[in-house]
Amino acid sequence: MVIIQSPFELNCRDLANALGGELLLASIAPLHGDQTIIRRVCLRPDDVSHGATYLHCGSTHNLLNDAALAYRSGANGIICAEHLPPLAGGFTILIPTVEVVHGSQYSLLARLISGEPALVSSTHRHHLRPSA
Repeated sequence: MVIIQSPFELNCRDLANALGGELLLASIAPLHGDQTIIRRVCLRPDDVSHGATYLHCGSTHNLLNDAALAYRSGANGIICAEHLPPLAGGFTILIPTVEVVHGSQYSLLARLISGEPALVSSTHRHHLRPSA
């Protein structure tokens, strides 16, 4: 089976690179490995639905409980500033600090949090006529 990724989708490897983080895959990796698509990012574990990624911005003493709740709700991975081993079939993106959320990648994360596509297709059309 060949699964073609749209050029307007973001995978967990690219998100880790954009955030300056480290991608950790579970020993039983997600089905698509480091090509797992990030469709939505949630800031609260209660808001996670199947296939969403949880961004932990809270205190470190809540990380394990919040991550467990997010995985139980169907999270495909966790983004956090503390070392957290990913559960089977999941991933962890270890970011240097939580402040990266408000840094240069704010617009990207804001789009993912709102549920919009990470990358927007261009509305620019080629100047040639359709028959060319």
